[in-house]
Amino acid sequence: MAREFTVTAAGNFEEKNVLQRRRGGDLSPDTEAILLKLFRMRYGPHSLPEDAFPPARSAEDAQAMAWPGRVPPVTDTKIIVSWNALVVSGLAWCYRAFNVNGYLQLAIAAADALWRRQIVNNRLHRLNYEGRPAIPAQAEDYAFLIAAYLDLHLASCELGTVYLERAIALQTEMDGRLWDAQTGGYFNTAADAATGLLLREKSYQDGATPSPNGVALTNLVRLGALTGETYYLERAEQGLQTFGDAIAQMAAACPSLVGALDWSRHFTTVKAPIATWLRLQTTYQPTAIATVVSAPAATVCPGFSCLGPVATWEELQTQLAIAQQRELAP
Repeated sequence: MAREFTVTAAGNFEEKNVLQRRRGGDLSPDTEAILLKLFRMRYGPHSLPEDAFPPARSAEDAQAMAWPGRVPPVTDTKIIVSWNALVVSGLAWCYRAFNVNGYLQLAIAAADALWRRQIVNNRLHRLNYEGRPAIPAQAEDYAFLIAAYLDLHLASCELGTVYLERAIALQTEMDGRLWDAQTGGYFNTAADAATGLLLREKSYQDGATPSPNGVALTNLVRLGALTGETYYLERAEQGLQTFGDAIAQMAAACPSLVGALDWSRHFTTVKAPIATWLRLQTTYQPTAIATVVSAPAATVCPGFSCLGPVATWEELQTQLAIAQQRELAP
């Protein structure tokens, strides 16, 4: 193998070898056999297309050859925390909207598995492959998983505070490992996991997935609203100041940060009896959080100042709409 490929004891990528040919031409039968063995160890015994269905050399061959069936695809079997967390959030929101218990149970199972498998030595890890957690978590893993636990906490009043407590614990860890104490905002990677990087970046633009900083700053506001701790709100405000120019000059590129700004300016809590709370679950409230209380009537709280109890559903909707669009004093 070393004669044909760049194979070294130290590896050429993260202490492993990515095979690169030293020269062109045909490989020896022994080398081909080794490659086939390695390929099947990695991708399964039936993953080489030529074994399952030899390629047709002409149109006539394609019509005449018997087709044994579709070749099993090569699959990526690793678990990525950030992607799974997005699914948990989606399931929690589906449960709130449609009240289908299966969505909630799937969300709980996935959220619990991530908590159980991906935290090793009090540290969240990003990947899991064949049951083994690997690589310290990045900003998007923390941000999306915290958001998922908050979404689960708010999806059902029967889950207690376990997911809120997990969100708080992960937020503490994220702050300790990724927060930029000098200029604000969250680095993508922790300092001890970025020793080979020339620069620790802070992602603020949305792409195929939301911006880690946008989601993280929204999490801080939601945690502040749920716990009453102004520390979270102060940190969110510092982060928004950090990305203020980006929000002002290219808001279309960072909608998650714009959402965090909306939350910081208009967060609203609703303290409602169970019947009203259940009805609120099926409505869209951009920056409102509803919690269950034993009081006979619901109360709307723009920020930390509460209005008087509401008598009707229509009055509640009116107060919520006003609270979530309120203008702040300069």
